[in-house]
Amino acid sequence: MVVEELKEKRLNSFGINIRTLFQDGEAVKERNTNHTKDDNIENGIILEKEYYKDNKFLYKEKFFDSRMTFSYEFNHQGEMSCKNCGKTGTMDDFVNGCPYCHTAFNMEYQKKELGSKHYYDLTIKSKKYIITTLCIDLVVTFFIVLFYLLTTSRTFYFFDMMKVVAGTLLIGLLLFYVFYYLDAFFILPSIRKKKEAINEQQKEFWKELNATEDDKTRLFNNIHYALRQYYYSDREKSVIDFDIMDFNSFKINSKSPLTITANIEIRIVKYEKGTIHSEKMDQDYCFVKAEKHEELKGGANIIDCPNCGASINVNDTECSYCGTSINRYQEWFLQEKER
Repeated sequence: MVVEELKEKRLNSFGINIRTLFQDGEAVKERNTNHTKDDNIENGIILEKEYYKDNKFLYKEKFFDSRMTFSYEFNHQGEMSCKNCGKTGTMDDFVNGCPYCHTAFNMEYQKKELGSKHYYDLTIKSKKYIITTLCIDLVVTFFIVLFYLLTTSRTFYFFDMMKVVAGTLLIGLLLFYVFYYLDAFFILPSIRKKKEAINEQQKEFWKELNATEDDKTRLFNNIHYALRQYYYSDREKSVIDFDIMDFNSFKINSKSPLTITANIEIRIVKYEKGTIHSEKMDQDYCFVKAEKHEELKGGANIIDCPNCGASINVNDTECSYCGTSINRYQEWFLQEKER
């Protein structure tokens, strides 16, 4: 069973539909996991996701990295090939995306300001930042009002204390946005410095890997595919969705076979006890480069064993019937035992 089938099976078992809005050029487009509306996405960034249980809205995610682009596209005439895994087929095969990897996924690390903006938005729009700023605002305002009354009043009684409280709340609310953006002004340089350092480290990684732009795209696609396969498997039964928030670092472990460790900031969306919630975490994932891998060809969701002709899964390394070794169809695959 391919990855997207695993996800659809999971969502259907819970009665959940995920509605995703994309900015694709000048247009805002929409795709739903229940296929009520599946726009063709050429090069889109995710704006938001809404989660519905039996057509009832339950949850929304609004923060996504604008460096990550997705494609769900099909051709109305003739054959086409998936930009990710090379799968070729007719338009009918691709109407819901590539039947094997389902999505083209990419990330651009050269645009540093986009990375800074992403972290900047996540910081200043978070509840923690807003609450912290409000507390700082009220504390500073309290001492300003208190100092003013102590230096201008001849006496200081209980009624004056009520003035301090009222003045703090009123002036604090008026000054909140001043403090909000003032704090952001000081936070942004440190975010930019941190992000540019990460970008430089990753440039060194790509240089050491001797990777072309196509190699980068294929690696990101394969990572995305492998993580979808992992989180929609039976070992993670409550997971209904996940998003890669950022790639924090890459490290080459060995060169025979070539293995890398990617530290990834990931957001997991779970359905538990009738509610939907998300969890964010930084995780290390080890990926191995296949010594040999095949391009997918043909228009059907079937791969035949070259020995006995039995149908095999795209992720199998050997035929389950005759045991014949099968070259992988993904260049990079997740080494789960070293996670």
